Amino acid sequence: MDEMQQKEGGELERVEETKLFCEEMKEAQKAAMKKQWEEFKKIMMEKPENILKQFDLFGNTAIHVATRSHTQLLSEFIEMVPAEERWNALCKKNVEGNTVLHEIVFSKHAQEMADVVFRFEEQLLTPQKNPLLELRNNEGESPLFVAAMHGKLKILKYMANRVQNLGEHFRLSDDKYNALHASVIGQHFRMSFISLCLRVCECQE
Repeated sequence: MDEMQQKEGGELERVEETKLFCEEMKEAQKAAMKKQWEEFKKIMMEKPENILKQFDLFGNTAIHVATRSHTQLLSEFIEMVPAEERWNALCKKNVEGNTVLHEIVFSKHAQEMADVVFRFEEQLLTPQKNPLLELRNNEGESPLFVAAMHGKLKILKYMANRVQNLGEHFRLSDDKYNALHASVIGQHFRMSFISLCLRVCECQE
C-alpha cells in the first residue's frame, strides 16, 4: 500500500512520485529563493550542463533566474553555455513561453540586463534567425507588449528604440489587443505611458 492510496468509495489509485530535480538543483533553488547569488553561482558552476536544464516548476532555466540577480551573473551563465547552444539558450522558453527578454522586463536592472542579452544576440544573430524581441510567449505577447502591460515604461522605451515596426510588437499575435489595451488592463494610467502607447497604436493604423 506504500505506492497506493485509497480514494473515496474504497477505490485504489497509484501514487507516482516524480523526481524532477537532482540534489544540486534543489540546493541551487534554495539559494536563489534566499537571493544568495554567490552560492547559487557556485552550485551551478559545479555542473555547467545544468544551466540549460529545467530549474523549477515554472520551467525556468538558471539563465531565466539570473535575471533576478545582477548583470555579471547573467553574462557569466550565458558564457558558460557552449557556443553552439548559446542562441537556443537565449530563445529557450519557460512554461509561460517567456524567454529571457520577457523575464528581464521584471528585473530591477532591466536595461543593464537587456544590454547583456543584446550583446550576445549581436554576436549570434543571422538572417535566418528571428530577433529576440520578436519572440512571443504562450499568450502571443512580445517582450515589449509585456512591458506595456505591466507599466515598465523605462525598459519599454529602451527596447522600442531597437525595433522598426513598433505596431507589430505592440499587438498580440491573435490581433485582439494592442499596447493601449494592455496598459489599461494593467491599470497604468500615467500620462507619459498612455501617450507612448497612443503613439504606438497610431503606427498600427
